[in-house]
Amino acid sequence: MRIVLILLSLYFNLSALTLEEAEEKARNENKDILIQKSIKEIQKTNHQSIKAKNYGSFDLISSYTKYDSARTLKPLAPPISSSTATSRGITNIGASYTVVLFNGFNDIKEIEISKIQNEIQETLLTLTLNQILYNVRAIYLDILSLKKQKDAKEEYKKALNILKNNITKEVNLGKRAKVEELKVDASLQDTITQINILESNINILKSSLAVLINKEEDFELSDISGEREAKVENKLLGKNSYFDKIAKLSAYKISEFNYQKATNEYKKSKSSYYPKITANTQYLKVYSNDGDDDKIWQAGLSLYWNIFDFGKTSSFVQKAKIVQNQASFELEKSKLELKQKIIEAISKIEQNSDLYLGASKEFLFTSESEKIEKIRYEQEAIDIYTYLYAKSSNAIVKSKKILAKYNLLKSYYYFDYILEESE
Repeated sequence: MRIVLILLSLYFNLSALTLEEAEEKARNENKDILIQKSIKEIQKTNHQSIKAKNYGSFDLISSYTKYDSARTLKPLAPPISSSTATSRGITNIGASYTVVLFNGFNDIKEIEISKIQNEIQETLLTLTLNQILYNVRAIYLDILSLKKQKDAKEEYKKALNILKNNITKEVNLGKRAKVEELKVDASLQDTITQINILESNINILKSSLAVLINKEEDFELSDISGEREAKVENKLLGKNSYFDKIAKLSAYKISEFNYQKATNEYKKSKSSYYPKITANTQYLKVYSNDGDDDKIWQAGLSLYWNIFDFGKTSSFVQKAKIVQNQASFELEKSKLELKQKIIEAISKIEQNSDLYLGASKEFLFTSESEKIEKIRYEQEAIDIYTYLYAKSSNAIVKSKKILAKYNLLKSYYYFDYILEESE
């Protein structure tokens, strides 16, 4: 039986999901990332469509008209000969090419705006990937932290069971008071409740992680590698050295792209003040109901110029200018917010580093205290309450140390997320 349990344990350890595997699954299978990739491809297609619009369009055209009196097959300059073919039913079949020659640089700005939108979608994909990877790492560490805390509680529970059995024997022999057995039993039940709560929280977090990595079947997690765990020993540079990286961060780039887009939208809006010139050429084959036919070729230019629209265009331009100013403010705000996030991330690392150091030293103290109090209890120098308090304190501090360690590691991952170094 013991061999079977060992083999099962080895199997689950070998098949457990590593953090690296979870990250890889998130990169390839996370639905938010796949959606963002689709949006990016849609924008690329849209950009190609906008560029193609500048080359105009070829169209096949055809019509049939029934007149109340005979007409010539095509327009003719007078005088018109009596031998000219006419018909009351005329069919036109041909091709047309139309292209805009000038529209106040509207199309040029539209292409530039579309190109910027491509850059925005590319940057949003990077931002989304970075966010998802941080979420995967944070949840993964939270699960490991809870599992370690649960393991510590299980050890404490096991020790309480042994203690309870010993006390029960001594109570039956009249060496201990019944109240000591009740006290241990109460501590045992409280520990079982805490274990159940931890197990419930682990399952909730695992379901959240499953969504991020698109994994439907149940899974176990491996502990993090030594290289990853070594992050807790990392040393940070001065804040200013990290501020220099802000201009390269996706969150800042998106604000920058939005400002460039708004600037081009403003320039595009002023194209309405200019005329629109369009060129068109047609070739038609004309047929009559009487069997005659002819052909028409024509080419021409058309100009459309809005000279007065009761302030509609000027209002549109003013609105675009306001949007540009707003984008400028958003760009400045983005820089300040990223500075604040960097400061916050560094502060979290410093705080969690102090908490981890404090918890580590406290655990050394409570571990020694528990050993001493156990000896004293066995020698009947102290009561069960004092011993259980020491044992409980050590278990609590052990969980506190575990939590502090993973919180410190998580704060480093948060810092990587802010600086977009998750890759």
